[in-house]
Amino acid sequence: MKSSSALTAALLLAAALNLHAQGSLTPPPGAPTPVMKTLSEVEPRTAVTQTTCPGNASAVHVISAPGSYYLTANIATETLSEGISINASNVTLDLNGFSIVRLTGSGGTALNIGGNQGIRIRNGSIVGGTTQTGGVFTLAGWNIGVGSSQPSAAVLHISDVIVRGVRNRGIFAGWTSGNIVERCLVDTCGEMGITCSFVTDTVVRNASDDGINAGNSTSHAVVKGCFAESVGNGSGIYGPLADISNSRGIAVNDSGIAAGNAINCTGISSTGTGLAANGNADNCIGRSTSAAGMTVIANASNCLGASSGLGIGLSALNATNCSGTTTSGSFAMSITGTASFCRGARSGGVGISAAIAIGCTAGGGSTITSAQKHLGTP
Repeated sequence: MKSSSALTAALLLAAALNLHAQGSLTPPPGAPTPVMKTLSEVEPRTAVTQTTCPGNASAVHVISAPGSYYLTANIATETLSEGISINASNVTLDLNGFSIVRLTGSGGTALNIGGNQGIRIRNGSIVGGTTQTGGVFTLAGWNIGVGSSQPSAAVLHISDVIVRGVRNRGIFAGWTSGNIVERCLVDTCGEMGITCSFVTDTVVRNASDDGINAGNSTSHAVVKGCFAESVGNGSGIYGPLADISNSRGIAVNDSGIAAGNAINCTGISSTGTGLAANGNADNCIGRSTSAAGMTVIANASNCLGASSGLGIGLSALNATNCSGTTTSGSFAMSITGTASFCRGARSGGVGISAAIAIGCTAGGGSTITSAQKHLGTP
């Protein structure tokens, strides 16, 4: 028993010696300081509420001071002409996944930006009541989804926003060089889908006018990685001085794509030109049911133009490695200057008409008409 008690005492002593000190219990000198973040530090942005952003006779909420704001719930009205009115510059508004809704009547602008500078809108939806069947629109709800009353003065960045079912324009950002629309979706609008000089990675469906309009006198305009569709009288993508790349435009009564320069694009139209470029076209496809497949004012390379009606398949100043087909148009390919290594096909007609034809071929029993034929051109 004595030996057992001695062993137990020895073990307890060893355990006590192995315990680590827990530090001094004496507080440090000076006044205590906070060790947790304040609410404003956790969420420095301002929630859009009737307290922080009270409305007026026209708008559910008015943002009247610079800063960063966010929604905490959907905003809905069936009587007021605006959902949110931004009356200050240097404002970021995160819709935070929520929607601004008006389904009936004739509303104004769901999110009105005015002519303010440095405005960023992101991450949410605008919902109206307009519907479309077979190109016929039944108008209801918001007139404009996101818009500026002075688009030439505003500087805007709109991203990750969905607009659907509006009476007029989906996103009206104008053609100021600083304005950007990216990663947005517009579905069903009674006029243009998007007006902006810089549009990327964006989809427009069921627009009555142009799906994407990048301006008619804006040489700095850029559209890339987009799909746009007009089911009315507009173009899929319209930017006759714009650089349009990696995009697809579909139209019924106007051009699928009207570009300054087009790269890696496809334009399709029922009664208009499939793809029209006022500059150059490279690696593009243009198709039309009844008009020209592709028209290029300058040079076309690695392109295909096809008309299944009376239109010319492809026309250009010069063409390299291109092909054109037509069912009953005057020429499958009409080249003012030089056609190099091209192929044209029109059953029983002229496959290629060119001033100079180098290494060209004709299909479908068609012929090649040229003042100069080289490298085996028949």
